Amino acid sequence: MKVKRKGGKDRSIYAGSKNVRLSLIDLRDIIHDACQKGKSIRFRAYGSSMYPFIRNGDTVTISPCSSQKMHIGYIAAFVNPQSGSLVVHRVIKISSAMCVTKGDNCHGFDCGVKIGELLGLVTDIERNCKSVKAGLGIERVLIAILSRCNLLKQAVTIAAKIQNITRNRVYYHMQKLREANDPERQSLG
Repeated sequence: MKVKRKGGKDRSIYAGSKNVRLSLIDLRDIIHDACQKGKSIRFRAYGSSMYPFIRNGDTVTISPCSSQKMHIGYIAAFVNPQSGSLVVHRVIKISSAMCVTKGDNCHGFDCGVKIGELLGLVTDIERNCKSVKAGLGIERVLIAILSRCNLLKQAVTIAAKIQNITRNRVYYHMQKLREANDPERQSLG
């Protein structure tokens, strides 16, 4: 999820439960300072580059990271070295002291980032006041592999279709069960 300035002006966002209005540059600096001190920070994310796992308006928690526990599939916050903008994208490749990231909903890779320059990792996603764990568990490795191969969108589409078919079949069978157990229908038959 990229967070950057538009038209040369800082686009403001809200951070935390107090809805403190911050510029994106201030937010980037606050995330950096908090993670340097070993603290986590929550803010509302905007954009669609991490859809469907992080959606526009979700609240994300960024926690400090260390190079010893960096793994493929983690979602990392960092400052894009070329633009200076805050980016929250998934780690899809790690080599020595560098990692490559990519938005789940993007075609291209981000530029490589030194692991030591990562601000932190996404440890929680909240949507409509409920914690969303999809994309943060062990499935993150598969998501990273599919994303690296540009197959994530197709996989999510197929998974959604399977979920709809399953949901419809369960609903159909539940209706049949209700009808079979309905005493009024049994007395009519």
